[in-house]
Amino acid sequence: MVQDEFATAPAWDEQWVERLKRLETRAWDDLVRCYGDELRTDIQSSIRKRGLPLDWVPDIEQDTWMTAIQKISEFEWQSIDKFYHWLRVIALNRVRMLKRKQYDELFSMDAIDDNEANSGVSLDNFLYTNGINEVSAEQKLIQRERLGLLDGALRELKPRDREILLRRMICGETPRELALVYGLEARSISMVLLRAKQTLERHLAASEFFKKERDQHG
Repeated sequence: MVQDEFATAPAWDEQWVERLKRLETRAWDDLVRCYGDELRTDIQSSIRKRGLPLDWVPDIEQDTWMTAIQKISEFEWQSIDKFYHWLRVIALNRVRMLKRKQYDELFSMDAIDDNEANSGVSLDNFLYTNGINEVSAEQKLIQRERLGLLDGALRELKPRDREILLRRMICGETPRELALVYGLEARSISMVLLRAKQTLERHLAASEFFKKERDQHG
């Protein structure tokens, strides 16, 4: 079986890498067919060494291939061994990142839920933090402009991410509940929420209106 696979393997050369860079499906299929099992085995080995759950392997494997597709334009061909080393480094970096995050309470599901309940991704807290929930008469005009900026910031998000964020903020659905709805890991939902919240904050912080307010208030 192994001999048959290598007998039908493409010529691993610079032209083949150029096909990868053009995102030719056949070139990527050949790569996965010939090196997918080896990459999976290496990921499993790295996972075991770091005491991480083996059920993380499929996500890491998928993330590795997606990152390779995104970064293939930067790769300079030397040999197939160098290419596989490059691929394996991507996977190893992903494993290391998850290992670090395992000890970061921001990515602990219970900690995230507690943080969101107290001071994280909740509508009241977000509006308060960004000064959008002012209700005094003199603040109504400012509030209207702030809400307009918030609407514009929400449009910067992907439709799915915007929907997840709004369901979390308005309906109070937890990452675990949202994971069941969207067919994702709860961890992935929490990362979507975190990135979406950061995107909104960056958008608001970059607006001329908020810049003027910051200048006025020192």
